[in-house]
Amino acid sequence: MNIKVRLVFFFVLISFCVNSQNLVPYHKGDNWGFCTVEKKVIIKPSYERVESFKNGYALVVKNNKLGMINEKGEEIIPCLYKDLRHSSGGLLAVKDEKLMSGYLDSNNKI
Repeated sequence: MNIKVRLVFFFVLISFCVNSQNLVPYHKGDNWGFCTVEKKVIIKPSYERVESFKNGYALVVKNNKLGMINEKGEEIIPCLYKDLRHSSGGLLAVKDEKLMSGYLDSNNKI
């Protein structure tokens, strides 16, 4: 089995183990989305990269920019940021294209 297949399998397995809604990343062509373990598509593949859901939210990449979605597929933080990380106190540390940094809450408020 090649390394790409192994990595996909590993991330799907990890996602299954830690995901409270049992949404697992899957891809169609070059795009990623989420489906249930029964392979029912919940979030259509429209992202270049996705991370597993944590506390109901997942980091996603579209047009080389980071954002965050909820388990319904709603972009709660638009894909506008060069860097997006979880920070203390439930805030997100963000950095834009001009390398300006700041913090957002899960409602996209500064």
